[in-house]
Amino acid sequence: MSISLRTKVFLPLLILMALLISYLYLYWMPRSLANMERQCQESTERHLDSVVEGVIPLLLGRELDMVYENFDALLKKNSDWIGLRLTDAAGRQLYPLENIPAPAPAKKVQNLRELTMSITYLDMNLGTLTVIVDLAPHLAELKQDFNNAVSVMLFVIAVIVLSVGIVLERKVVQPVKALGHAAQELAQGKFDELQLKAGDDEVGHLVDSFNSMRAKLASSYDLLRQSEQKNRAITITANDAIIMMDDKGYVLIWNPAAEGIFGFKAGEVLGRYLHDIIMPERYRADFEKGFRCFSETGRGPAVGKTVEMTARRKDNVEFPVELSLSALQINEQWHAVGIVRDITRRKQAESRLLDSLKEKEILLQEIHHRVKNNMQVIASLLDLQLGYVGDRQPQEIFSDIKNRIKSMALVHEKLYRSNDLSKIDFRDYLGTLIDNLYRFYNISTDRVVLHLDVGDIAIGIDTAIPCGLIVNELVTNSLKYAFPGDRTGDVSVSLREIAEEGEGGRRYELTVKDNGVGIPETFVLKDMKTLGLYLVTTLVEHQLQGSIELNRMSGTDFSIRFRELKYKKRI
Repeated sequence: MSISLRTKVFLPLLILMALLISYLYLYWMPRSLANMERQCQESTERHLDSVVEGVIPLLLGRELDMVYENFDALLKKNSDWIGLRLTDAAGRQLYPLENIPAPAPAKKVQNLRELTMSITYLDMNLGTLTVIVDLAPHLAELKQDFNNAVSVMLFVIAVIVLSVGIVLERKVVQPVKALGHAAQELAQGKFDELQLKAGDDEVGHLVDSFNSMRAKLASSYDLLRQSEQKNRAITITANDAIIMMDDKGYVLIWNPAAEGIFGFKAGEVLGRYLHDIIMPERYRADFEKGFRCFSETGRGPAVGKTVEMTARRKDNVEFPVELSLSALQINEQWHAVGIVRDITRRKQAESRLLDSLKEKEILLQEIHHRVKNNMQVIASLLDLQLGYVGDRQPQEIFSDIKNRIKSMALVHEKLYRSNDLSKIDFRDYLGTLIDNLYRFYNISTDRVVLHLDVGDIAIGIDTAIPCGLIVNELVTNSLKYAFPGDRTGDVSVSLREIAEEGEGGRRYELTVKDNGVGIPETFVLKDMKTLGLYLVTTLVEHQLQGSIELNRMSGTDFSIRFRELKYKKRI
């Protein structure tokens, strides 16, 4: 129970006043009354002594009338004497002649005192004198004086207490209450109210100290608020998750980036055990063991370092993260602050880069092999060409060889520009190859219209080279022989997939046709006198292990079916 300062000051004064009044009424007043009674009794006894001395001669002379007159005078003179009785030695009552009436009120009897004194002369007992004294007037006067004194004293004390209270209220209570109110304002972060100094005393010094404290608190609060705003802005706008947990592992800070990375809202994780939320169960025991050591010492294998680990999202999907962990001691307890970055894309990019580097390494190793093979193919083509020279001009012969070599080189050119070093975009490849042939033979696409029908097909390098040579030979024959003079027509090249990938690879159908003059019926496909068609037949049947059909209706139509060769890595 709280007690106000005013009560604390006035309560002792009131208690002191109560004790003083109790002392006066319970001790001093009864004692004063007793002293008054004793003094009255002693005064009466002295008076009786003088009366007895005056009565003895009268009794010895038997002058009773004088005794009666003296006693009557005594009763009239002493108003507090309400009764006087004189008896002789035999006990007979001499005065008054009638018995003294019984004391009337009970409340008055208690103030009556009966004093008896023997009358002797020379060892001779003359009688007894008894007087009844009423002390009430004396006691009433004493009580009245006492009450008046107490009233005056209480009035003086009340004035003193009131004066002290007024001074205390103005000089102490009100300034202290104002300081208390200002302290509450400070607790609520309000630092604008300046306390006025009431005087150059202890309270005034307290007000000065309070104002100085207020100014320092206001400055510190402003700095703290600015720092908090900066930290909050950093925490809110950071792209990385910022997570803080206490020494028990419970989450204290969970910024918006953490919500985006892990899928948990702040309200779902604050105050919960972090490892149960984002840590895969198979790693949880090891992390809890390490965290117990951290909570005791502030040290650990991951503290002050950047490590990669696996975390878990709200949908239970695991993903790689990068963690930077720092130790922070607050109130002698170790807290952990972690900055977490989702590195899924980086890992995927690294994986793609590693795959690409690996393929490039493999490709570099294959280059020597392929260059050797291609050189061997070129040498074989030259050998074959020597057998088919006849009466042809050297320029024509070398032009055919050049186009065949360019078709092979174009495969490597497309391959090097591809993201996938094992396959090339065959539509793009055929478009470039046939465009080069049109340019080489100076044939306009307006006169001989090209129809290229190739879907989104990517073919491995081992299949692309022989296919390119085949298309090169067949399109070359169409451009050179199918449209003599200014004859117009169409050349169509198509490639389509005719079966899903099986044990032997995907199956394709390649069609090259024109609506030109056609091939004579006497022409045999495997005629050794025609090098170009011999190459086509050899490449289809032996390298691609496929089949070839020739249709002479409405021009020339070659239909080739083959299976994609498996890509063979050479390490």
